[in-house]
Amino acid sequence: MNVRSLVLASQSPRRRQILSLAGFEFDILPSQISEIPDENLNLAQQIRQLAHDKAEACLKMRKPLKGQGVLILAADTMVALAGQTLGKPKDENQARQFLKQLSGQTHVVLTGLSLYDVDTDTWAESVVETKVYFRELTAQEIEHYVRSGDPMDKAGGYGIQGEAGAFVQRIEGPFDNVVGLPIDELKRLLVENRWQIRRRVSSVQEGLLSIRQQISNACIQFHRAPSSVKLIAVSKTKSAEAVMEAVLADQLEFGENYAQEAVDKQVEIAQLQQIAGIDRKVNWHFIGGLQSKKVKAVVGSFVLIHSVDRESLVLEIEKRAAEKEIVQDILLQVNIANEETKSGASVQDFTSLVDLAARQSHIRICGIMALPPLVEDEVLARRQFAEVRAVFELAKRRLSIEQQRSFTEMSMGTTHDFAAAIAEGATMVRVGTAIFGARQ
Repeated sequence: MNVRSLVLASQSPRRRQILSLAGFEFDILPSQISEIPDENLNLAQQIRQLAHDKAEACLKMRKPLKGQGVLILAADTMVALAGQTLGKPKDENQARQFLKQLSGQTHVVLTGLSLYDVDTDTWAESVVETKVYFRELTAQEIEHYVRSGDPMDKAGGYGIQGEAGAFVQRIEGPFDNVVGLPIDELKRLLVENRWQIRRRVSSVQEGLLSIRQQISNACIQFHRAPSSVKLIAVSKTKSAEAVMEAVLADQLEFGENYAQEAVDKQVEIAQLQQIAGIDRKVNWHFIGGLQSKKVKAVVGSFVLIHSVDRESLVLEIEKRAAEKEIVQDILLQVNIANEETKSGASVQDFTSLVDLAARQSHIRICGIMALPPLVEDEVLARRQFAEVRAVFELAKRRLSIEQQRSFTEMSMGTTHDFAAAIAEGATMVRVGTAIFGARQ
């Protein structure tokens, strides 16, 4: 295989994002051309020619490139309705006009790809088409979307990966082609021409690899199956892009502390997954202190709420879960050291918290959560986690046989002490710093 340094001849943030999500290492050298297509060519020929012109313009901007193993990638995307192309709207009025034309109609999105191997003077080009079916749009929907500013830098006046995704009934063809770069077609051209692009390994992925190995080593040391411990990647305050790096490394369990940040991030990650063509389910855990006024946003949006620490919170979760006609999985948080700076019911109050939660019909108690004081001494750390395990066993005995079947989780242990937690039976460890780095 011929290893090449990829240069993207585009200033599109969406193409950069798709390439990054695919794990490619690349440089960026935007090229400027007149994007007025040759009307003597058909649509496929027009978009292929525009991509070709972008690659040639990039080549002229950076000389000499011969002998450096450079592969230039250029792309251009066109939206066409009944043979008429709809470019980027020049103003809000044209954006409104485009959306009215697309409303209730089927249009095509074509992306031209052009790859040029500088060393061998080899070209590889193709065109990918996706059919997009729009539902009927109301005047209010069009106006709201135009006022958002999102249509202004996008061919056809809409971006499928954002709010305008709700306008689409269905598509036939690659989703990422509509965004601007059909990654599977790019990969096909690379394989066909025996070009290999350097792959990128992020610090997040390196951190995950390291922490997974450490968890596995701890499990082996303490005679446990590695599969018995679930890693919750604590992604609070981290960007959706950083979380997506972890998703690409098959991390699917994430812990968040702040309700609104978490809900917004869930939407962003779902969009990035769609762009990357990943349909695996990401599970979100709420692990921070939960205010009663935030319960409505949290219930139903998280597979597990770890931090249920008081009776009023139990009742509020029950109320909101009943309204949504769901059963919300929870963990009950214990504060074994009675630290004033930490949440959690005291050991003395914990049994009454268990009893109240057990009586609710829209709550399922799945176990307990604890955050004992951080200590350097491993023996002391294990002793604290053993106390948590004792509380877990006591709570389990207060439940019915049916409830005991789901009461299986002990969420305890962080970046600094997860090995000691695993030694004492943790089934979930919450690790953030070792994966995403220290909080800024």
